[in-house]
Amino acid sequence: MKKQIMNAIFVMMIFVSLAAHVSGLGVAPARSEMFYESLQEIDVLFKIINNEQKELRVTLIAKGELAQYVTIEENVINIPAGQYETTAKYKINFPVKLPPGEKSLEVWVLELADQSGGNESNILKANIAVVHKLIVHVPYPDQYLEGILFISEAKPNEKVSFTISLSNLGSKDIRSIKGRIIIKDGNGQAVSQSLTNEISLDTKGKSKVTANWIASEMPGTYTAQAIVEYDDGKIITLEKSFDVGEPLLEIESLKIGPFKLGTIARFDILIRNKWNQNINNVFGLTEIRDKNNQVVNNYKTASVDIPAGADKEISSYWDTKDVTPGDFSIGIRADYLGRVREKTYELSVKENEIIVNSMTGEVIGGKEKSNSSLFAIGLVISLLIGAVSFAIIKKNKETPAKKEGVQNLTYKTQPEKTFAQPAPIVKQIPKETMAAIERYIDYNMRQGISIHALKQKMLEKGYDEDFVDSIILKVEDKSSKII
Repeated sequence: MKKQIMNAIFVMMIFVSLAAHVSGLGVAPARSEMFYESLQEIDVLFKIINNEQKELRVTLIAKGELAQYVTIEENVINIPAGQYETTAKYKINFPVKLPPGEKSLEVWVLELADQSGGNESNILKANIAVVHKLIVHVPYPDQYLEGILFISEAKPNEKVSFTISLSNLGSKDIRSIKGRIIIKDGNGQAVSQSLTNEISLDTKGKSKVTANWIASEMPGTYTAQAIVEYDDGKIITLEKSFDVGEPLLEIESLKIGPFKLGTIARFDILIRNKWNQNINNVFGLTEIRDKNNQVVNNYKTASVDIPAGADKEISSYWDTKDVTPGDFSIGIRADYLGRVREKTYELSVKENEIIVNSMTGEVIGGKEKSNSSLFAIGLVISLLIGAVSFAIIKKNKETPAKKEGVQNLTYKTQPEKTFAQPAPIVKQIPKETMAAIERYIDYNMRQGISIHALKQKMLEKGYDEDFVDSIILKVEDKSSKII
């Protein structure tokens, strides 16, 4: 029991240190991959990064399912002040046989809190730790294919590119690989099919097949089902959802019910769902202003669910008890899925009717924090936001953009989707930053880090999934074999 408590304390200390001090110590590569070879002894090298270039004393500890096959000849390493990096080494002695599949090993690099030796008391005083991870692929008997499906962004009537990155993790070459992409709409009905090119793939090899599709005129969420066939009728199936365009509601018209000045006026607002799936919890906010631009009425409508491709009315009300005839404007804001759709109409209020003269403005925007809408000057606000955004992008030109919200709407097909607020930051990333990200991914791939791990890293940093996919595809061809 005492030993378990000590182990728990040790682990807690490490996680606390990781959160607090990770900038001072690093490893490169953080993750490597290799194939298992029976009875082989392999030296694995990695670098310990001393970011602060201070005097360090570190120790190496092997953890995980392959730890029993690891030998660390120098488990305590002294790094002198001013030295940025040091090479560390361990040996992995593979047994006669391992079960097929992916096996992992972690080598923990712990900074010792003092310089008095490498015993257990020093380890328990460790104040920083980083991890080098090794993934070992134990080949499957015969042929075994794994794949990842990438899908490009597109608008209606534009080309969508489907790329399937493939790895042969079996013990035999594959003579023929080809696939087909079945595109399904929001109801799960197949709307199109595209065929990929055909390739062969040696054992331990990596390659890809591609296909294209001209997107439907109907914006919406679609699902791509990739069926990849290879030698002797073997099949793998991959599936991923993607969007064509983005969810869109349209304020179609404004109608006024029977009216007499001094009573409550009813405004019927017709909204059309131009998305290929239901959009739920849509509500409206109306704001009426007089000719001096002073707000005289605010109203929030009830929420409604609008089926795919359908129209629905929401109603707003205005008590005209103290209103005199004259000219007014009404701003209508439809709020849905973290977005807003706005229109402004001119109103001519008379004793027995309200005339809708014309539409004076239209804005699409993100959801605001306040319910008080600036409908009459919506266009001006949009221009100001654009100017501010441009200034911020220019100021941060040398810094990779961080995602402030979910930019891409990629979802599994399911009833009643929930969408997140869009924030198209990816499209605003400067060319210099894009190039730096490509170099970062290319370098890490050359260090042996898998595309799975790279993608996860980028997602954790806040980058959009489709953006990450597109960058990885640009550099992924440069590595034809897993180490």
